[in-house]
Amino acid sequence: DEAAQDAAEDTKAACAIGVDPMIYARYVTLRSAARQDTDFRTCSYCHKGSAEKMKRCARCNRVVYCSRECQKAAWRAHKQTCIPVEGYNQS
Repeated sequence: DEAAQDAAEDTKAACAIGVDPMIYARYVTLRSAARQDTDFRTCSYCHKGSAEKMKRCARCNRVVYCSRECQKAAWRAHKQTCIPVEGYNQS
């Protein structure tokens, strides 16, 4: 089926550039959603869905959280990959 074929192609592409296939799959998903200007409705920390507007990381603007508590709990791990957006000024 088409989903299996896409997964196989993603795995092949990830291996070709030396990236973990799971990380590459997540990148492809995020890239696709960004291109479609999708509003993420799943918390990056607890993975709970929400119909409410999510809170974005103010520094990178890439990840979303359902609450301040989840954002604080995730910060230790997230800060390793958090790349500030242009114009971000930590005061």
